[in-house]
Amino acid sequence: MKSSLFSLIVLLLYSSMTQHTLGQNPSSDKETQGIDLPEMVFVKGGRFLMGSNYQKNKAHIRDNATEHLVFVSDFYIGRYEVTQKLWKTLMANNPSSLNEFPDHPVESVSWYEVRSFIIKLNQISGKNYLLPTEAEWEYAARGGDKSKGYKYSGSNSIHRVAWYFNNSKDQTWSVGKKKANELGIYDMTGNVLE
Repeated sequence: MKSSLFSLIVLLLYSSMTQHTLGQNPSSDKETQGIDLPEMVFVKGGRFLMGSNYQKNKAHIRDNATEHLVFVSDFYIGRYEVTQKLWKTLMANNPSSLNEFPDHPVESVSWYEVRSFIIKLNQISGKNYLLPTEAEWEYAARGGDKSKGYKYSGSNSIHRVAWYFNNSKDQTWSVGKKKANELGIYDMTGNVLE
């Protein structure tokens, strides 16, 4: 599992400011101009405690803000990490460390490269993809309104839901091969560093 400058492109948020009404699945027309569009998952908005209680959770990383109550509105988010295939199709390059695996997540991309990718995706699809906010991403990772309070996204066992340093052999793996979380979203824990 390689860390990167930004692996921010892991998931894309589909905004409700598009031609689709919020209750419709924006990925119903999955292919545009020969490009498979990201499969999106509807996330019902709600309230949750964002951040981490370092003492309570015995977290190894203290970079999360203190727990605080946050409300997020309904949104769509990608079911899978953005693949190298989709990135290469739109950007005509593949910056990933191990770049010969089209179904692996793209990594080693900067925020600016992600912005260019999203602009191209929006132009081709006629939709309005955005990066999720930190609150939206965390809410979706925790399972949204279907959360069962797992330690990791979808399980208390990291082995069931994530590729990480103990099982990844220091590389990424195909998206969607581990167990999904409560919302049906894959790889929210592990595979690439968000």
